[in-house]
Amino acid sequence: MSSLSLLLRTPPRPHCTAAELASSRRPPPARRVSAVCALGAASICSGSCDGALSVFTRAGELLSSCQAHEGGVNALHALRTGRLLLSGGKDGHACVWRVDASDAAPLIRCAAAEHAVRSAASAT
Repeated sequence: MSSLSLLLRTPPRPHCTAAELASSRRPPPARRVSAVCALGAASICSGSCDGALSVFTRAGELLSSCQAHEGGVNALHALRTGRLLLSGGKDGHACVWRVDASDAAPLIRCAAAEHAVRSAASAT
């Protein structure tokens, strides 16, 4: 029997069992990172599949976190040496955030599209 016929007769296996998935150390799907952006030399911003934005030091210490989008964060882009952040989400909104502000409200929030915002960039 050739290896090809053996391969074709082997029943498919799931990638992992429910028990393996439950015991894995991966974060749940809602907290998986979907976008990352450097904010100057000192910090990093991440966006997650549940719509949260989190700012960390380069050492990994959480500085702040907020709910930015209804749905996942697809795109992040730092503006003005890391003081402003542009985010785009699955909810079709683009937002501009002041990174050093104590409140968690966007400076600008606009409905950019009927569909998800997939990328963010600026001309500076």
